[in-house]
Amino acid sequence: MTKYNKVQKYAILANITNFASPFVNCMPMRKTLFFSVIWFSFFLVGLTETVEAQSESNDTTKFTVLEISDIPYANAKGYWTHLATESTVFNKISMMKEATDEQQLGLCLDLFLPLDDSLRDHPLVMLIHGGAFYFGSKDDVALRQWCQHIASQGFVAASIDYRTGFLPTAAHIQRAGYRALQDAHAALRYLVSRQETFTIDTSLIVVGGCSAGAITALNLAYMTNDMRPEYSYEGSGFGDLGAIDTCGNDIRTDFKIKGVIDMWGALPDTAMMRGHDTPILAIHGDADDIVPYGHDYPFGAAGAMKSLFSDKMYGSSCIVEQAHKTGVPARLVTLEGQKHAPHYDPQTHEITEYFYVIQDAMDEFLKLLVKSNSTEP
Repeated sequence: MTKYNKVQKYAILANITNFASPFVNCMPMRKTLFFSVIWFSFFLVGLTETVEAQSESNDTTKFTVLEISDIPYANAKGYWTHLATESTVFNKISMMKEATDEQQLGLCLDLFLPLDDSLRDHPLVMLIHGGAFYFGSKDDVALRQWCQHIASQGFVAASIDYRTGFLPTAAHIQRAGYRALQDAHAALRYLVSRQETFTIDTSLIVVGGCSAGAITALNLAYMTNDMRPEYSYEGSGFGDLGAIDTCGNDIRTDFKIKGVIDMWGALPDTAMMRGHDTPILAIHGDADDIVPYGHDYPFGAAGAMKSLFSDKMYGSSCIVEQAHKTGVPARLVTLEGQKHAPHYDPQTHEITEYFYVIQDAMDEFLKLLVKSNSTEP
């Protein structure tokens, strides 16, 4: 394995901002401060647990982090890619008038890299923001802080933008979720194709996200083109959105996902998981009224209207149960009594104690993946 000193690494990473992009312009670079017996030390088949909040993380920073913002990875037709979580309800609703005419959108990601270590290649963790496929962005406060922390532990971390927006019908929402999957696939293809430039070890790729981002990460790990949702095809006034793996850019790079971090996400059907051995970390509040903890309709807060927006989905408890049935390592961290997205307080715009519970769970999961990957032939 090639090693570089700190000065050489700065030079290599600085060249990232100089590559020719077929997508959109980038903003300047700025610096900010892996089945083996190992799994049974912690991720025992059948393991679930309930946890309480804590005031700080159990881990410490190991490496300085280099952040490179707004790296373009794709172009695709859609409605928008940014809508602030803090936007007023009026502003969010008024944006629906924009969900009628598609435009060509440049899609970007932010990259976080460890600097003062000696390794040439690092495992990749790609995180995807939530926002009901309608709002949010890669600038999500919690995701950025998690990316910075993950990179400080010796990983390459990425936070991505993807196409968002829809009209309030089941068909539009389903298509929005599928677009997000296409974009996440494009982002991962892009990162893998630049493995040398971004010092990525492609033998260990982990995807994760919150809410809609977790749904997208799970679909990225388990959905294939023969499982495409009904409304992603042409018909009923809609155009064909195309295959999962050919949208957004011309990169045709294969990859294998070695771990999924599901933070209050869900799947349309756990049967999608059959034949897969991807380890899972699932974190979910058992009082979630937006994305079901078990098997139910999403948008539970909408009451009797919830069945209008989506079919029932299988939440984190069902996902982990299915994994256990097939002997796949999976851990369910239940946030007892907690509703949706308990890691962040939308009133104060600050992270909560649960942020650190989740961060420590991610740290343990990633360490076990690294150990397991190092024992593979």
